[in-house]
Amino acid sequence: MARPVEPVPADKAEKIIDGLHAGRSLTAICAEIGITPRAVTWWKMKDEAFASEFAQAREAGGHYLLDEAQDLADRSDPKDAAKVKIQVELRAKRAACFCPRVFGTKVQLGGDPTGVPIQVQQSKAEQAAELASILVQSAERPDEGEGSD
Repeated sequence: MARPVEPVPADKAEKIIDGLHAGRSLTAICAEIGITPRAVTWWKMKDEAFASEFAQAREAGGHYLLDEAQDLADRSDPKDAAKVKIQVELRAKRAACFCPRVFGTKVQLGGDPTGVPIQVQQSKAEQAAELASILVQSAERPDEGEGSD
C-alpha cells in the first residue's frame, strides 16, 4: 500500500526551486533543508504545479551552469587547463541531463518539435507497388560483375 504523500511545504518548495535555478544539485539542496531527494520525487509525481516549477527551474539551472562554464573558461589560466576542462565539461553534461531538449547533443531532423517521430503510413497496395517497382528496376539492370573490365 502506498503511503500518503504530504503536500509540498511552501518554504521547502521555494528553497528547492531557488537552488535549482542556481544550478545546485538536488542532493545538496535536500541535505541543506533536511529532506531526502526521494521526497522531492514523490512531490513531483503528486503535485503537477510543483513538477512544472521544478522542470522550469532545472532548465534555468542548465542555463546558469552553461554561463558558469563559459566564465570558468574565459578566466582560466593555461596552466590550469586540465582542471578547467573537467569543470566546464561537467557543467555542460549536467545541463544536458537536466534538459536534453535544450542542451543535449541529439540532432533532430524535421518532425514535431516535441520529439514525436514522423509517421509515414502506406497502404498494403502502395507497399506492394513500391516493392514491385524496385524488383523491376533491379531486374532491368545488368549484373555489375558481368562484362565489366
